[in-house]
Amino acid sequence: MSALLFLALITPTFGCIPTKPPNPVCCPVLSENLFPRVVPVGAYEGLDQCSILRYYNNEPCPTNGDIVCHVAPMTDATTAYLQLLKGTTVIFAGRDAESIDIFVTCVNGFWEYNGQRFDSVSCSQS
Repeated sequence: MSALLFLALITPTFGCIPTKPPNPVCCPVLSENLFPRVVPVGAYEGLDQCSILRYYNNEPCPTNGDIVCHVAPMTDATTAYLQLLKGTTVIFAGRDAESIDIFVTCVNGFWEYNGQRFDSVSCSQS
């Protein structure tokens, strides 16, 4: 009987305590200041640099972003090329007709693509 009374007295302490979810770790806003535009390397070296590079992210605390490379209007270019680089190492390289974009994610305050950090972007056209 005393064991039941003891359990009855301590049972409320095992209840859930409401908690506030942790605040997300924000990344700096995606921009050319953060990820400078550089000349393409490797297979994309020497391509035309008249293309248009744009950055998009959710705000005010960026956690997801989009990097887009478009062929420039009033040119005869038909293909856009995009590279993400870490130093001279290519993290991502892709091309598509007229425009190419990739989605990046903020992880612990750093922008990443498929789990890899990058520090510059190349956008070109042909």
